[in-house]
Order: sequence, then structure tokens, then C-alpha cells
Amino acid sequence: MGIKMKKKLVITVTLIFAIAVFLFVYSGFGKRVDVSIHSYAVSEDGTTITVQTSLAGSMGYIRDITYKKDGDKIYASFYGAFGGLNSKIGAKNNFEIEVDASCKEIYFDRGKEGYKLVLRKEEATNEWIKK
Repeated sequence: MGIKMKKKLVITVTLIFAIAVFLFVYSGFGKRVDVSIHSYAVSEDGTTITVQTSLAGSMGYIRDITYKKDGDKIYASFYGAFGGLNSKIGAKNNFEIEVDASCKEIYFDRGKEGYKLVLRKEEATNEWIKK
């Protein structure tokens, strides 16, 4: 094998490795918009809701949640696990959402469809109800 051939081989292998690493890491920053609540629990003091999530699709896992409060509403987005289509690297399905007395609704990100209401606090009973 000549020097030019070895150089091309090293460049090709390096490029393939770099692409594989990029795809591995990039997959963990993609939003999952097919997340639903399997079950949930409210802490005794009412300041935290723990949601157990599931996916509508048959492939993939969730690794993280981000949420923001806007008035009396919370808007949550979820992110896929690292490693590609069906990798479990960093996967979880239980997530805590901090709420305060003014919170009345929690929405999940549905991508192009906007946000969907998933939990609502009933004013009469002060209990969280799955929608």
C-alpha cells in the first residue's frame, strides 16, 4: 500500500468515525413529540408532580425534559436518548415537574401541532386530573 493510499484510508476512517460520533450525540438532542403520561403522582406538599411517561411510537426512549412556566401554565418538551433509533443510553421515563399554587395546567410539546393539555388542576377539589 502506497503512502497516498494509506492517507486516503486514514481520512476515510476518520470521517466515518466523526459522522458516527455526531449521529450518536445528535440523536439525544432531538425532541420527542409523541410522549404521553402513563401515570403521575403529586408530592405531599403539592410542589412537585412526578410523571411516568410512555411513547406512542414503538421505537426510541426519552432521556430528558425541559419545561417553562408561563402564567398559570407549564409547557414541557422531551428529548430522545443518545445513540440512535432504539438506544437506551440515558433513557428514563420518570420526570419531576415543579409546580406552585398558581399552576393550573401542564402541556406537552406536540411539534408542529403545538402543545397539548395533559394535566389540569380542578379548582373545586385542588386535585390534578389527567386529560
